[in-house]
Amino acid sequence: MKPSGGSRGDPADAPGAQDVEADEERSARGDPELRAMRTVWLQMRDEEPSGRGLAELLVAARDKASAMQPRPSWWQRVLAGLRRPPVVLPWAILLGRIEAPLRLGR
Repeated sequence: MKPSGGSRGDPADAPGAQDVEADEERSARGDPELRAMRTVWLQMRDEEPSGRGLAELLVAARDKASAMQPRPSWWQRVLAGLRRPPVVLPWAILLGRIEAPLRLGR
């Protein structure tokens, strides 16, 4: 069964084709708002984006992403603290003192 409405390559069937046609009709009528937007758009395509603005945008996105991260629960924070090097050494010494007599006693 053939799909109705023309062939696949027909641009009139493409999504948004009616919007393009409406824009062209408005520009043909001389819509000043559309003409102004088109002028700004054409000028923007020729400009390079500023590096400073992009860097600020990335910093803001990073801050927003870090703020959206859920806070770990208290036990996850305790375990993470116990895994840090200054805390690992006392635990190793404590375990060594407990384990040594048990091994020597055998």
